[in-house]
Amino acid sequence: MAAEAFTLPNVAYLEIAHDLANVSSGAIPRRLGFTEVRREQVTPPAAPPTPASTWSGG
Repeated sequence: MAAEAFTLPNVAYLEIAHDLANVSSGAIPRRLGFTEVRREQVTPPAAPPTPASTWSGG
C-alpha cells in the first residue's frame, strides 16, 4: 500500500500514527522501513455520552 501511495500525484511522504502503548502497532512501520521522526502528545478523544432516558408526564 505504501508503494502504491507514491504513484499518486503530489504524494511526497506518508505518515503512520499509532498509540505508543500498542507496541505491536509500532513494529509494523519499522518492519516496512519507515523512520520515526517525532512523537506528539495528543489529547485522548472524549468518551461517548452515556445513554439517557427522558420521561414526561401528562
